[in-house]
Amino acid sequence: MNPARTPILMATCLASAVACVPLDAAIVPVASAEASSNWNGLSLTKTIDGSGITGSLATEADLGIATHDNNGSAVTMWHSLIADGAGMTLTYAFTHASNLRTMYYWNHNQSGSNIDRGLQVAEVQYSTNGGADYQSLGNFNFTKATGGAAELPHPLDLGTTLNAVTHLRLVVVSDWGGIVTGLSEIRFSDIAPVEPKAIINLTASDLIVYDGSEITLSWSTQRVTSPVITPGIGAVAEADLAFVMVPPGKDTVYTLAGDSANGPVSASLTVRSVAGGPSTYKFVRFTPRKLRNDLTANSIQLAEFYLLNAGEKLEGATYTNPGGDNPAEQEPVYAGDGLNDTKWLDHNKGALQLEFPAAVTFDTYGFTTAGDAAERDPLRWIIEGSADGTTWTLIENITTFDYVTPTTRGTSTLDIPLPGNSLYPILKIEGDTKVVAGEPLSLRWTTEGATAVTLDSGSGPVALGSTNGGTTVTPAANTTYTFVATNAFGNTITAALSAAVVTPAVTTIDYDDFDDAGEEIALIGNAAVTADATLTVPGPGKRLRVTPNQSGMAGGAWFRLRQKVDEGFDTRFAVQFKATTTGGADGMAFVVQNHPIGSAAMPATLHEWGLAEAALNVSLDSYQNAGEPSNAVLRVLSGSAVEATVDLAMISGISFPGTLPGDLSDNTTTGAAHEVRVAYLPGNLDVYFDGVLVVDSLNIDLGVIEAMDGSGTSYAGFTARTGGASESHDVTSWSFSEGPPAPPLVILSSTINKLGGQASLTWASSPVKSYRITSSTDLVDWETVLESGIPGAVGADETVKTVSFPSAAGRLFIRVEEE
Repeated sequence: MNPARTPILMATCLASAVACVPLDAAIVPVASAEASSNWNGLSLTKTIDGSGITGSLATEADLGIATHDNNGSAVTMWHSLIADGAGMTLTYAFTHASNLRTMYYWNHNQSGSNIDRGLQVAEVQYSTNGGADYQSLGNFNFTKATGGAAELPHPLDLGTTLNAVTHLRLVVVSDWGGIVTGLSEIRFSDIAPVEPKAIINLTASDLIVYDGSEITLSWSTQRVTSPVITPGIGAVAEADLAFVMVPPGKDTVYTLAGDSANGPVSASLTVRSVAGGPSTYKFVRFTPRKLRNDLTANSIQLAEFYLLNAGEKLEGATYTNPGGDNPAEQEPVYAGDGLNDTKWLDHNKGALQLEFPAAVTFDTYGFTTAGDAAERDPLRWIIEGSADGTTWTLIENITTFDYVTPTTRGTSTLDIPLPGNSLYPILKIEGDTKVVAGEPLSLRWTTEGATAVTLDSGSGPVALGSTNGGTTVTPAANTTYTFVATNAFGNTITAALSAAVVTPAVTTIDYDDFDDAGEEIALIGNAAVTADATLTVPGPGKRLRVTPNQSGMAGGAWFRLRQKVDEGFDTRFAVQFKATTTGGADGMAFVVQNHPIGSAAMPATLHEWGLAEAALNVSLDSYQNAGEPSNAVLRVLSGSAVEATVDLAMISGISFPGTLPGDLSDNTTTGAAHEVRVAYLPGNLDVYFDGVLVVDSLNIDLGVIEAMDGSGTSYAGFTARTGGASESHDVTSWSFSEGPPAPPLVILSSTINKLGGQASLTWASSPVKSYRITSSTDLVDWETVLESGIPGAVGADETVKTVSFPSAAGRLFIRVEEE
């Protein structure tokens, strides 16, 4: 039977804080929270860890609408012991001396009558000398929580901006009469309270309808002026509904827009109208293409997936999940058992396949959300049919917009009609949007359900010989590449990629820092070149930040000029993984690759392991998953195949600056960067970590693993991600030398004629390096340069040089340095 057709939430837009927040406004980061009294397991850390919060805590305007739960066991809140009350202290230490003006607090919000445990009056004290001394601002009143499931915060204006605060302490004067005292969450800001973000909601009674159907649009707004809905409706009230006839045979994007104190706001939703029509197949395959949060979701899950014909569910299918990873009692059979309290779950996020005893006809389908973890819900997908389970035909394509899958657990979608001859093919274009002048640009196109593809680079469309493929171009000027895919119904879809030709000032990988970095580096996802004033080590220069310290981030960075690697390479880079607390995640990989889309490549998942094809990956994994030895694991991978694994935490001579032993995550602002060196000769790979050889003579050949092209060149760069836990993944310096790695700099022999003022030295050298010879009288000052710019001998592994030095009394020391 059809599920009840009730309106479902389509879009919620929270306006960005733009006009009202100064550019230097910031949420003040807290390093630790300690109370003088704690209930077992409910320490003051609960008030700074985001537990129980729904919404963003990124800016002051976000805080105004972030809500806290009313957990009945208070596991998301701080509790004192029963015997303690007035006089208790709650101390917050900031990561660095900060300006302070406003506290945003969510008072104790345990359900029932337990809201009387919240703070009522507290003295606010602050310290500017690391907590050694405190000054009082007086007593402040705290608003009692409501006990509702979505408690909003209360801004407490301290009345003046405090400078260089290191600690803030609340001294409890009274609570609201509870047997214990509690607090849910707290945040601190360096500016006066700001206007919360506007809230603007737009919903529809259905998302995918038959041609000629009418839907109901409903909307509501808060703190929004002059709301307007387009197309076709115009100015609207603050909250209302309208009946709309959906244009046939197309996707229509309805947008509700208006103004707010924080700038323009809008919310959009897509409604699709289709001709519809039945399909008849023995095999049917549902493949998710996007989950509600692909980065944090560890799996796809559904309580039910079903097909219908004329409103009746089809029975008798066998459900399978080829290549899936299913926990016990979460196998694919549970997606067809008719029960909403069971579920199918696949850690590989693969396809759910139905096989009927014979071909069946169906015209609609639907699914039911599982009982937990909304991030695992599908928002985009395809459906295919097959007569034999081998050859598949595309029959549904929800890949161009997010279907608003119900967030309520155990809830079914509306019955979704198949598109029939309204089906459009799928076309995906991949490639970099910038290319260095004279360098190749890799383009790749993939289609599903298409019968033909054309490419137009400005001279008219040219038929491509395949519906899936790749090409390499070398544009002389900015060029737009337009692809058009057509299916058997004559429906077309167009995708274009515009590539700009750039001439960067930097053409070699030799970064002491990234102050001079520019268009020679392709930044993908959340990657950026940035300065960070909170980190004083290794220096004030900019850094390549592959991901920021936020959950759910992923980034990649590639040097856009291909590197010659067929004879070998020697690369060195320094990395810092900075987390607010120990136990950050997930890690970063250095990658040498010949991926089909070159400098636009990004992993589909496990970014800390690098690229899964045509790549050499040196992975630094900072999160200890089940079965892993520590929070500091180095792996070498050829594509997705692990060739070597090293537990850095167990290596003598390697230390970690964070407070958690053996963790690549560093929760200090002064911890030094880790130095990594990767030295490669065909068939021989060495990896050094902080000067310690941790991978020795690993048999790796870039040609064999297809990580270089036919000319012996590759792209080099980094990929990284965060999950639920986070850390910034920074590269603070990076050099890359083509050709065989330089041997260790060792003086092999020397002849010193002190009276004649000459020294003849022989040292192990590389033809791609240059050297200088310096002298010292005290082994401290080596500023006297006897000769510089000495090239490594060509065709030899050692260099001989005779230099002169002034005759001098006493001791004289001479050394060779690599320039």
